[in-house]
Formats: sequence, structure tokens, C-alpha cells
Amino acid sequence: MSTWRQHNFVPGRKYRVLKNMWTGTSQFLSGEIIEFVKATYSRYDGSTAFIFKAPDTGTMKTWLLVDAELDSSDQLFGNVEL
Repeated sequence: MSTWRQHNFVPGRKYRVLKNMWTGTSQFLSGEIIEFVKATYSRYDGSTAFIFKAPDTGTMKTWLLVDAELDSSDQLFGNVEL
């Protein structure tokens, strides 16, 4: 299921992680380049999962955003200019 949240992530676009963070079982490191894959929603958990792939390793990473949280993606991820 896609998410109800409005977001600016574009599938296939690369983003730079701006801050070190853990979310669920995924670790994001400042400066790391990741590619956005998709956003899904879990009614059970009440959260949106933004799924990324690390292009150099193929590792999948998930950033979770609980319904009650404000979107802080602009403080955590920056666009990578090609």
C-alpha cells in the first residue's frame, strides 16, 4: 500500500544522508548516498516506511515515520545533483 503522506522523494533519485540515524533495523550514515525505491504504509504500525537502496552495496534501508511525527525529511536527506 502506498502512503497517505505527501513527500518529495522520487523513485530512482539519489539522496545524501545529512545526519547519522537509526530507524528500526536500518542505520543511515551522514554523507552516505542512497537511492529512493518506494514509500509504503502500515496501518497496523501507524507509520510510513520510506525504502532506500545503497547503490554501492545493494543493501535496503528503511526510514520509518510514525503518523504523529512531522515530516523531517528535509533535515535528514538532501538531493544529489547529477
